[in-house]
Amino acid sequence: MERVETVTAKGKVDFPYIPGLLSFRESPILLKAFAKIMSTPDVVILDAQGIAHPRGIGLASHIELLLDKPSIGCAKTRLIGDYGEISEEVGCYSHLTVHDNV
Repeated sequence: MERVETVTAKGKVDFPYIPGLLSFRESPILLKAFAKIMSTPDVVILDAQGIAHPRGIGLASHIELLLDKPSIGCAKTRLIGDYGEISEEVGCYSHLTVHDNV
């Protein structure tokens, strides 16, 4: 669990802020950063939604498709679905259910 490398990227954001369409705003600059990475990640973890997005495909899912690398969306806010409370015990989890689908 040590940092292997760090890269940054800058660019002009051309897409306006529209709730639910963050991918179109942030993907271009994220892809510039990924192009600079020298090592090959096994998985990409993003502070973004993945399939737990109202449209079923958030920024993490878009990056997975664009990079052809497994990704995990680890967002701070739940946008859809319901889940049960979990304890603080290591390994505890709860399924996210959307329209009776887990």
